[in-house]
Amino acid sequence: MNCPDDKLYIESFFARYECEKVYRNEYSSFTDAFLGWLQYKHWYKVERIHQGLRWQIIPEFKYNRGLQQIADYLEYQKIGA
Repeated sequence: MNCPDDKLYIESFFARYECEKVYRNEYSSFTDAFLGWLQYKHWYKVERIHQGLRWQIIPEFKYNRGLQQIADYLEYQKIGA
């Protein structure tokens, strides 16, 4: 329980956060650090390119996955007809 090995993706995320945001900035207050955290989360979810998503941003990957699911469904309907 509560071992870093339990959820490796969380450990990986925070390691990236530290390298990409924390170590590159100096914060003068807790508020500055918190705003930096919020900015990083937004950037990570909306603008950061992810290798595991075939070098796409998350919204682009979700959109393309949705298109693929529609195409697969239509292809399935053709086969079933």
